[in-house]
This record gives sequence, C-alpha cells and structure tokens, in this order.
Amino acid sequence: IWSFEPLIDPGDLPALKLSTNEMEQRWALAGRRTVNLDCGYVSLAKLVLATTKNHGHRIYLARGIYAEVTLSYRGGAFRPWPWTYPDYAGDHYCTMFDRIRARYKAQLRDVGAQD
Repeated sequence: IWSFEPLIDPGDLPALKLSTNEMEQRWALAGRRTVNLDCGYVSLAKLVLATTKNHGHRIYLARGIYAEVTLSYRGGAFRPWPWTYPDYAGDHYCTMFDRIRARYKAQLRDVGAQD
C-alpha cells in the first residue's frame, strides 16, 4: 500500500484507474498480470477503491470505472463490509488504513480543508 501527497481530487479516480490498468498490461507476461494495482482514496469516513467490474454495491463513475466503498470508518476504526475482499478486511490492512486516515486528517488541518 502506498499513500501519496499532494491530496488528489476524488473526481480523478477514473483517470487514475485507467492509468494503473495500463501499467498492469505493460508489466503482464504472456497476457497474465504480474501486478495488481488497486487505486483509491481514503476520506475521514471511508476507503474507496476503483474497479472495472460492475456489481450491485458499486457506483459508476466514468469511462468504464466504478467506485466501491471497501471500508467504512465506524466506531473509531476502519471496518469491512460483507463484500470487502478478504485481504482488505483483515486487521493488518484496517490498522494500516487507520494510520493513513490519521495522516490525511493532519493534512486537512494543514491546508485548512474539510473532508
């Protein structure tokens, strides 16, 4: 998991996902992915991931890209939903996203912004 500065506009998520899809294709061997790049963003309330797969709990954004709220911040911690992929649902990932959220909250304070 990587987290970057500066903060992104969530509206850029479709373009970012298309870019990571191109990277996955570029690094594929014999037509098979060698890396899986899941891009998304953390807000104070949630972790959102981008995907090309439609499903009942996903919202269409643009250009064939959907958004999924993968984790929700409830009761002082990130928590998975029934549809959350097992690796993201584990304590290790939830704790890591809690730390990223704390950094994000500090960034918001630094720029005087609100989530």
